[in-house]
Amino acid sequence: MAVQSGAAALDVLGRDGDVDRMTGLHRDLVTYLRGAWGAGRVAAEVRLAALAAGHLATALRTGPPARRAELLEHVERLADEAAAVWGPSSLLPPPNAEGVAWQARVDAEVERARWAAGHDVGHDSLVAAWRGVVDRFERYGEPYEAARTRARLAEVLLAAGDRGADEVLAAARTVAVALRATPFLAVLDRLAPRPGARTDLTPREAEVLALVAEGRSNGEIGRALFISTKTASVHVSNILAKLGAASRGEAVALARASGLLDD
Repeated sequence: MAVQSGAAALDVLGRDGDVDRMTGLHRDLVTYLRGAWGAGRVAAEVRLAALAAGHLATALRTGPPARRAELLEHVERLADEAAAVWGPSSLLPPPNAEGVAWQARVDAEVERARWAAGHDVGHDSLVAAWRGVVDRFERYGEPYEAARTRARLAEVLLAAGDRGADEVLAAARTVAVALRATPFLAVLDRLAPRPGARTDLTPREAEVLALVAEGRSNGEIGRALFISTKTASVHVSNILAKLGAASRGEAVALARASGLLDD
């Protein structure tokens, strides 16, 4: 019960962008589980680490650049803790198929986080890692997690302008619809432009979007375009609404995937 409810809570906080509360909850969950089992490490830590690392990696893409180093450090710390669960000094039995899948997801999330932070991560190796995780969850027989993993794979493909993302997203959407996973469907909607989504940016909004992609604040955008900060803020809000984005970083990612921005 603690693992299932705890995992769900991590997802809710991570989805809402509250990564500080999420990381605090993750720490409390791990402490509780180790105490409950009377063990230095427990297998469930790997699953929890994968979930937390995934939300942190997303925050690296959509959050403020000033926190990138801190968030990446936390992701790598989670990866080290997960690796220790079945490491050389572990007293636990070897992982089953589920454990192998979650460990592969931790490793892939670390690479996605490094990629999001601007590190030199090869696109081909990143795609291969996520395809491997999809395959492991498929073989384990976990359709929901396989679908969520496909969403991660699609994110990487979209960022590179790879139209293979369409097929990957379609497969994930089929599962999400069948399971009536409304929050997950919202994630897929943000990754892929929705039917009827407006991408008819005005010339001024296109200028503002280009500056947003450079990481400029509203004040900096205003000064660059000789408009007030308030007017810049209105333009940014309009851009987010037209792209169906929840944040500036997500707007940039969607705009690049839609060809509205040069990479």
